[in-house]
Amino acid sequence: MKSGTRAVALASGVAVLVLAAASFFFVTVFINDDYLFLTFARLVRNPLVAFVSDQHGGEFYRPIPMTLWWLLTHAGGGAPWPFMLATAALHTLVAAEIALLVRLVGEEKIVAVTAGIFFFLAPQTLDAAYWFSASTDLLATAVALGSLIVLRRARRRASLIGLSALLAAVAYLCKESALILPLLAWLVMRGAKGEATSGKFVVPHALLAAGYVVVRWFILRGWGGSGDARASLSGKALQLLSGLVHIATGQAALPEPLAWGLGAVVLLVLLRHAFVAHRRREPKPAVTLALALVGIALLPLVGADWAVGSRYFYFPTVGVAWLMARQLVATPVVGRALIFGLLIFCDFRQARQRHVEIGAFTERLAACRRAVIAGLDRGHTVFQIGSGIKDLDLALKADPVLANDPRAASLLVLTDVPASFVLRPPALAAPAAFMVASPPLPPSGAYRFGAGRVVGLARRGDDPLLSQVVDHFPDTQFITLRLSGAGKVITRNITQEITGNVNLR
Repeated sequence: MKSGTRAVALASGVAVLVLAAASFFFVTVFINDDYLFLTFARLVRNPLVAFVSDQHGGEFYRPIPMTLWWLLTHAGGGAPWPFMLATAALHTLVAAEIALLVRLVGEEKIVAVTAGIFFFLAPQTLDAAYWFSASTDLLATAVALGSLIVLRRARRRASLIGLSALLAAVAYLCKESALILPLLAWLVMRGAKGEATSGKFVVPHALLAAGYVVVRWFILRGWGGSGDARASLSGKALQLLSGLVHIATGQAALPEPLAWGLGAVVLLVLLRHAFVAHRRREPKPAVTLALALVGIALLPLVGADWAVGSRYFYFPTVGVAWLMARQLVATPVVGRALIFGLLIFCDFRQARQRHVEIGAFTERLAACRRAVIAGLDRGHTVFQIGSGIKDLDLALKADPVLANDPRAASLLVLTDVPASFVLRPPALAAPAAFMVASPPLPPSGAYRFGAGRVVGLARRGDDPLLSQVVDHFPDTQFITLRLSGAGKVITRNITQEITGNVNLR
């Protein structure tokens, strides 16, 4: 290895260590959909129930991530640190698996290592790893890659086919997008050299995939799905393109025009490299396999209602990282340094912005908690808080103070974010019915976690009027948040103003 290449590799390795040691522990916290999983962990006594009953309200069948959430929640007493460790370990594992898989199919060691480093540093994959709810994608990717690695080794040890198939079954139980695994397995078994191989190696994977579909249909009593509006064909194409161009630039690290410009240049360079390699008829057409990995990993997104968010492109980035590694190895050392410099810069900007956002979120949530506790002390149980926090009701009830307060059993906290979820008190089921989304969220009408019922409130545009809220819950306390002169989030009770205006109408 040349000295320049060694320096780039060393710098990249240091960056990986710094990011692994710092980013996951300073820019992660429970947020938004995380509280739905936490509610499951709090209310369900046995996590294995997720394997035999519908815990996703008719949407999905993903028992392994649900079980993992239960275990991590109880291991840390509801604290986020076990999730930080788990997601950091999973993301690191996926990067290492990519390097191993790329090496196993015949690539040079430098290409394999570079692919793993690029995947780890890619801002979009890090963004997905930071969000605990994306654990379904991280788990599915990690286990699926493990299955492919073991299967590739089964070329010399047929006894490993069973282990590979078992890992495939685990991947299916993590997320339904892993059903592409039999096709990926067939491609990987052919290898980068394009040699033919018997299809019998992947038959167990295909049979288990079919079995999973049957079990899923039986548990969900149908095909499942969110029931939300679907993006148009042109909208879906734009979503897929947006996800691909943001792999190297992240979702919030750069201004959108710049992110799109740089991301588009990266994609065009990779496509050009692939075209040139094909025209030259290289003896190892690994580019074809890498492109196929990207295309096949994108297939499940075509069937999704919306493919917006970094988590959706976690698996497709495996193929992109491989293509990028081949291009980087063929690039002069200065070019490689610039690319990795861009990744690290975007990672830093993304982490910094996320840290600021999480700080603001934590302060707003703390202010809401203080307002609700003060209201409970005065005998109030229904609150409408303009907080900008999704699933505020679940977030507050997951707080250790309120979770151990018996008064929380009759508490209902509404927020200004449409389609938020609430743990609806049984006594308020009838009077709160006008707030529930129609069609329901989730499709079955509620998440049934133990004795609890979590329902989704109205979508944007179907929000109830304030007069309706006051009519059904005359004792509702209306709270607003604002910044003090010292930059602290404080609350203001505007109930008299709201009810006065409603009565005037």
